[in-house]
Amino acid sequence: METGPRAHVKCQTRVVAEACKGPPPCLFFGSASRRSWQLRKTPTMDRKRYYMKRILQEITAAGRWLEGMDSTIPVMAAETKSIHLGIADFQSRVSGLEQGVTAVDDHLNTVPEQDQELLFLHSKLIDLEDNAIGTMSVSLASWNI
Repeated sequence: METGPRAHVKCQTRVVAEACKGPPPCLFFGSASRRSWQLRKTPTMDRKRYYMKRILQEITAAGRWLEGMDSTIPVMAAETKSIHLGIADFQSRVSGLEQGVTAVDDHLNTVPEQDQELLFLHSKLIDLEDNAIGTMSVSLASWNI
């Protein structure tokens, strides 16, 4: 067994490699080094549930944001620049959600069939994503943009 600085680097590399198993700690919700450290100690299924719930929260937030945009459209009718900025913001959120759903899809390939809660969350995720994109299309058409 090696000792000294080289052994320390090898040890760190192994720890980092183990920590990187599973979905990335920062799917689209900012830096999470402390959270990822805590997640390393939890079973894989709990980690998957955690990420699913975070993605659902993100989708819900995007949906609320869209409802707010729809209610302010008459007020902002003359401010087309604001509307365009809002559209760009929402499109980037949807893009992030799509990446999140893809990541969850990849990890669900290893989920046992009997884990009904996780499978239900996954179907809910896809429904919410489809609704968000559909609502955005309708809004864009109604704004004549």
